[in-house]
Amino acid sequence: IPKRDWSSDVCSSDLYDLDGLRLSASELEAQLVRVAARDPQTRLLIEGDRMARYESVAQALAAAHRSGLKQVGFVTEKIKETP
Repeated sequence: IPKRDWSSDVCSSDLYDLDGLRLSASELEAQLVRVAARDPQTRLLIEGDRMARYESVAQALAAAHRSGLKQVGFVTEKIKETP
């Protein structure tokens, strides 16, 4: 059974963590192309750490789009309310 859910963390060092693999932007895209070739319905969840640059998050989103993945989403953190 192919894996259907993958997650990618965008790190402040402009590197990406794809299910435990630390990758550069070009390596991330190459890996996502391989994932999409196996199953384009695989879901990718992108999460940027608080110090990640917007450009790095946008690069991850663009790589996912170019790879052919059909289901891409963002993981967000609920802001804690103060009492």
